[in-house]
Amino acid sequence: MDSGTQLPKKQTIIILSTLSVLILFISLESMIKIKDLQLYEIWYESFEVEKMGISENEAFSVYVTGQLAMYFFNIIVPMIFGIHVFLAYTKLRINKLFIFIWSVLLLGSLAYRLVEKDYTSVFFYMTSIGYGVVLWNLWSLTPIINGNENR
Repeated sequence: MDSGTQLPKKQTIIILSTLSVLILFISLESMIKIKDLQLYEIWYESFEVEKMGISENEAFSVYVTGQLAMYFFNIIVPMIFGIHVFLAYTKLRINKLFIFIWSVLLLGSLAYRLVEKDYTSVFFYMTSIGYGVVLWNLWSLTPIINGNENR
């Protein structure tokens, strides 16, 4: 009895390259957000940090820590999915549960990204497109899995 399907090389390459570009865009966006003084000043004024009684150095540390936490939350699902795809190609097999679980997690990451509503950033659009490409390629595995189940 076959417990799954071997992940095709073509889909593996497409998914891994799209994920690497997606992670690159998320990394560049985070780097820009941390290094841009105007974004920090907007954050500083909008959260009224002066009323909290912390110094400017502590406020900048809080800002950087928050941006790095957002970076981690944005990058964790694509990173783990990429590792799982690589392992699925080399050692593991895939089935419909693989597609379902990763579809839910990737859709959740996309929804988290869309809730940010950063329409002024080109990276917002590029990462949204990247998630769409990854999901489309993940869903394109369904006929391959169904074809192997019928054998």
